[in-house]
Amino acid sequence: PESDALRLGSVAHDALHGLYADPPGDDAIPRPGDIERWCKRLRELLDAAALEHGMRPDRPLDAIAVGRLRAQIGTFLAEEAERETPLRPHADLLEVGFGFEDEAGGAQALDLGAAKLRGRIDRIDVAADGAALVRDYKTSSEVAGRAGWQSRGKLQLQLYILAARERLGLDPI
Repeated sequence: PESDALRLGSVAHDALHGLYADPPGDDAIPRPGDIERWCKRLRELLDAAALEHGMRPDRPLDAIAVGRLRAQIGTFLAEEAERETPLRPHADLLEVGFGFEDEAGGAQALDLGAAKLRGRIDRIDVAADGAALVRDYKTSSEVAGRAGWQSRGKLQLQLYILAARERLGLDPI
C-alpha cells in the first residue's frame, strides 16, 4: 500500500498542478489582490484530490492531514503573492517528465554516462528573457535547503536543473 507521505505528496502535487494549470486569478501566480481566490480554489482542488487518493473527510486523521496541506500550501501561496518576479509557470512545464518513453512530447532520459535518469519536474517558471526556475515541491519538515545539499548528499534538484537545460532546452537560473 502507498505510504501516507506518498499519498499526501500525490494529493499536494495534483492540487498544485490543477491550480497552476488553470489559475483562478488575473495572473499565472497569486497576487496580493487575489490570494483569497487562490486559497479558495486550492481548498476545492485539495478536497477533490484527497478523495481521488482514497482519503475521506469524515476520518479525523485524513481531515487533519488535508488541513495541514491546506495550511502549508496556503503559506506558500501567500509568500508567492508577495514576491515580485518576472518568472511565471507555464501549463506545459507543470509536472514535466523526461525519460518516460510512453509519454507524448516527453524529453529523452538524462544520460549521465554510467546511468540514465528519468524524472518528473514539479514546475518550471520562465521569464521573457528565457531564464527558468526549477521548482520541486516539498512538504516535509526535513527539507534540505541549498546549504544542506552537499552535506546531506541531496542531488534531486540539481539533476532536475541539469535535465531542464540538457533535455528541455531551458536556461535554469
